[in-house]
Amino acid sequence: MRRSTKAVALLLTASMLMPLCSCADKTMDQIPELAANICGDVKVRDYDKLMDASRFEDEALEEIFDMIGEDEAKEMVADTLAYEIDADSLQKIDKTNYSIDVTFSFVDHEAVLEDESIVSADDFENGIQDSSDLIEVTITMLFYKDGSDIFFMNLGDIEKLYPYADEEIEFHEEPEEEPVIEDEPAVIEGTEEQEEDEGGVIDLSDPNHRTIGEGDTYTLPGTDLLVTVSEGVEVEDRSLRNDVDIWCGYFVDEDTDFYMYGITTEGVCGYDPTYGAAVMDQFIAETFSDWDESYGYIYQNPDTEFIIGGTAYPARWITEDSDSVYHAEIYIVAFGDEDVCYLLVIATTDQAYTDDIIGAFSTAT
Repeated sequence: MRRSTKAVALLLTASMLMPLCSCADKTMDQIPELAANICGDVKVRDYDKLMDASRFEDEALEEIFDMIGEDEAKEMVADTLAYEIDADSLQKIDKTNYSIDVTFSFVDHEAVLEDESIVSADDFENGIQDSSDLIEVTITMLFYKDGSDIFFMNLGDIEKLYPYADEEIEFHEEPEEEPVIEDEPAVIEGTEEQEEDEGGVIDLSDPNHRTIGEGDTYTLPGTDLLVTVSEGVEVEDRSLRNDVDIWCGYFVDEDTDFYMYGITTEGVCGYDPTYGAAVMDQFIAETFSDWDESYGYIYQNPDTEFIIGGTAYPARWITEDSDSVYHAEIYIVAFGDEDVCYLLVIATTDQAYTDDIIGAFSTAT
C-alpha cells in the first residue's frame, strides 16, 4: 500500500508540472517569431505596427522615420537595413521577461561618399547598392509576457539603427567643364579645316572634337582600338554626343540593299567571355522575342566569332527571312577589355558589308 501511494503521488506531481512546462515552452517558441515580425516592421519603418507590438510610445523614433521619408538619400541608406536573429541567444530572464539578440546591418554612407565622383542622387544610389562597407548594431530585444499578451519593451533601442537621421547627406560638386577654345570650333563640318584634318585620330573624350565623317578614324573610348569610317559611306548621323560613347553609321544603296551598325557601351563592367555572352543574349531576347509574326521567320545559327583588333570574340549570328521584303543577316558581338565592354550590332543584306565593318577596327600602335 505504501508503494502504491508513492506512485500515485509521483503521478500527481508530474501531471501538475506538465501544464507549466508546456506553457513555458510555448512562450519561448513565440519569441523568435515575434522578433522576426518586429524586425520586418523596422525594416519598412512601419511605426504604427511597432506601436502595436510595444507597450510604450517612442515619439523620437516616429520623428526619425518621418525625417527619413522626407529625404531621398537617407531613405536609400535606410532601405539597405538587414537583420539576423540569433536563435541561440533566446533566454527566459524570469517568470515574465524574455530576451533575444538581433544583429542589424546597413551600408556606411560615409564610406560611399569617399568617392568624389558621386555628384547626384543616382550616383549615390549606385554607390549604396555596390557598397560592401556595413555598420553592424546588435540589439538585445526584451519582451514582457502579460497574461496571453507579449509586449516588445525596448522600442527606443531601434533609434540606434539610424545615426544619420539628423545629418545632412551632401554629394560632391560636379567638376567644372573645360572652357571651349573660341578659335577652335567644337564642330567643323564640310569645311576646309575638316578636310585638312581628315586622316588624323579623333579623341572622343575631347569636348571640342569635331563631327565624325567618312574617312575619319577615332579611338574607341577606354580601349586601344581605332575605328575608321569607310570612304564613300553615307553616314546618316555623323554627330557623336559628348556624354555617351555611342557611334551609329547607316548606309543605303537601294531599298533592299543596306547595312547599318551601332556601337554602344554595356553596363559598368569590363569585358570577359561570360559577361559578354550575357550581354549578347539579353540583347537578342529583348530585341527579337516578338519578331516572328511581324518580320518573318527568325532563327539563330551556330555561334561564330569576329576578329576585332587582332582578338577573337564569340558572336551571335541571326538570319532574318521576310517573304515580302528582304533577307538580312544580323550579327551581335560583345568585345572590349578589362575596363569596358562594348556591343557591336550589324544588320546587312550583303556579307561583304560585314567584312568591311570588321575591317574598320584596328589597334593603336
